[in-house]
Amino acid sequence: MNQEIKVITKPKLLIGEGNDELRFFQSFLKHLNIDDMMVESYQGKDNLPKYLKTLKVRPDFSQLVSIGITRDTDDKLITSIFDSICSALTKANLSIPNSLSQSSQDIPKISIFILPDNQNSGMLETLCLASLKDDSTLNCVNQYFDCISKESNVFPKNIDKAKIHAWLASREIPDKRLAEASEAGYFDFNNSAFDDLKNFILSL
Repeated sequence: MNQEIKVITKPKLLIGEGNDELRFFQSFLKHLNIDDMMVESYQGKDNLPKYLKTLKVRPDFSQLVSIGITRDTDDKLITSIFDSICSALTKANLSIPNSLSQSSQDIPKISIFILPDNQNSGMLETLCLASLKDDSTLNCVNQYFDCISKESNVFPKNIDKAKIHAWLASREIPDKRLAEASEAGYFDFNNSAFDDLKNFILSL
């Protein structure tokens, strides 16, 4: 998929897998009052190596001081995802962090965050679900899928994605996507579920 190449106008760059992540991160940065960071999408995990190679040769790349790379786990081991990202960085001749908790030493420094929290399997939807744990209507969503599992031979392959869609469908405007919901203030960014992501972004 072709992506629009933007001029790098800020010293920090946060990148995510797709357009939902891009718009979610933009909303999150606005909440954090961060205005020195751009957000871009690399349009899918398989496109990360190509995106990084292209990023490295962009004429305005030299003004970047920090890059934050995010990715879902896709039910794979965290270490496997980290190694995959490091491999893409190596192919692009970019510096590699020693671990998820550390940034690389060169400029631009590179940091990696694997959703939802750098520890567990999941994705952006998993993170948003965690922020809703005290929302009583989520109990209704859980009961719905309990019923589905008992009454149907068909069950969602990705339960977190299915649950967040079901919860969004219960809102006053029922057809918003995750990105639109984040822009509309459906999620409380002050919730502790977002602390790991917040701390990662603030460290860039």
